[in-house]
This record gives sequence, C-alpha cells and structure tokens, in this order.
Amino acid sequence: MSVITYNRTPELVIDAQTADHDEIKDELISRVNGIRAKGATNIESAVNMARRQILKQEEGQYINYIMLISDGDPTEGETDETALQDLAHEVVEMGVTIDTVGVGEEFSEAMLRAISQHGGRFHAVSDAHSLEALVPYTVESIRNYLCTNTKISIKLRNEVDAIYQSTELELDYPGKLSSEYGILRNGENVVLITELSVTPLNVTRFPIASVLLTCDIPGTDNWTESIDVFLGTTTDSILIEQGNSMREKHSDIPF
Repeated sequence: MSVITYNRTPELVIDAQTADHDEIKDELISRVNGIRAKGATNIESAVNMARRQILKQEEGQYINYIMLISDGDPTEGETDETALQDLAHEVVEMGVTIDTVGVGEEFSEAMLRAISQHGGRFHAVSDAHSLEALVPYTVESIRNYLCTNTKISIKLRNEVDAIYQSTELELDYPGKLSSEYGILRNGENVVLITELSVTPLNVTRFPIASVLLTCDIPGTDNWTESIDVFLGTTTDSILIEQGNSMREKHSDIPF
C-alpha cells in the first residue's frame, strides 16, 4: 500500500510497501494520523504519482487499486473534467481500478463519478469518521475480486450502426465499441447502453452483434467468452444466445 496527500503538489506520505508486521502497521497508522488538510486540490498530480507507485511494483504480484479521496473541486494542475477522465482511463488501461470518494459537500460529484466510471465506484461520505468506516469495506471488496484486466467489446455487423452509446463505451473504430475495467468485483453488475440502427434484411432473424468478454481469473489462464446477439424482427426484441456461458463454466461465480 501507499499513501499520497495532495494540495498544490502531491506528497508521498507512505512509499509502496506491504503491511505484514505489527510494527509496520503502527508506523503506517502514525503517519496517516499526522496528515493535515491544506489548501488547493491537484487531482492530476496525485493520480500521476499513484500511477508511478504502481509501476514500481512487479506486474501481476499485487492488486492494482487507487482510492482517490477529495473534499473539493480541482484548483491546481488539470481542472477540466474530460481531461481528468481521460487521465483516469489511461491508468485503468494499465489494469488499475479507481474508486473515488467525496467528503463533505463541496466536491464535484460529476467529476468524481467520471474519474471512477471505468470499473470503479463512487462514494460520498459526510466526514472523516464516515470515511473510516468506508475504507475497510471497500478494500475487502477489492480483495475478493472476480477477475482483473477486464474488457468488454461489442462488434457490430455491417448492417448495424451505433447511433448512441453510454459514456463507458468508446468507439475503437467503425463497428466496434469497447469498455475497459481494472477489477471486476464479485456480484457486481456492469450496465452498458447502446442504441443501434439496423438495416432490415430479408430474413426472419439475424445476428446484429457479438459481445466479447476477456479477463484474467485468479488461478486460471486468461478467460474469453463470446455471446452472439440476435434481433428477432417479428417481436422487436433482442434474444441473447449464450452457449457455454460463464456461469456454466464457473458455477461458483455470480455474474
């Protein structure tokens, strides 16, 4: 674990290390208790320092996770919501999950939600005491994760165009949408929305897209599952044919 504080510039309070001995835990607690609030908020520099801390670790050895805590809007460095969202997406592409926590009433919920939207969670707490209760719960949900390096891709047929997609989905190239996540937690629902325009074909029922899920499951090789999505033109409903589904392959995993 590592702890970074940030105001105009970030400060590394605790360098990345394991807390596997009581004396180390006591030292970490002492340093955290010594943190004091200061002026200004530079989220960009804090995320970049957190990224460097993660890059120092051996790949695949630890769970890559950032909890970004803020009590106000960014005032230093990059302050644009879209730019900070893009920065967070770069970090997520490294296999990192970013949760965000807003403390008090003066933070920008829209910005913190944007930063955490790729597989992370947003939380709001009223004060530091509420934060103290939230952290163990959130860390435990990360430790009991389902899989890492998760990517969901939607490949459309030539007769199909995407005319709208939710912000979690990105257009890789014409005909392909994708969304990347760091950690997928047990029992977590992923909701991706897209509106499609379909050129009618002279058939009763035809596939309009393939949905591909790839991720790393602990103790196994990389896992891939493909689901074909069909349009039933007589009922105007989408029928999903799962074949050998993830649930059948991993009956102990709620998905």
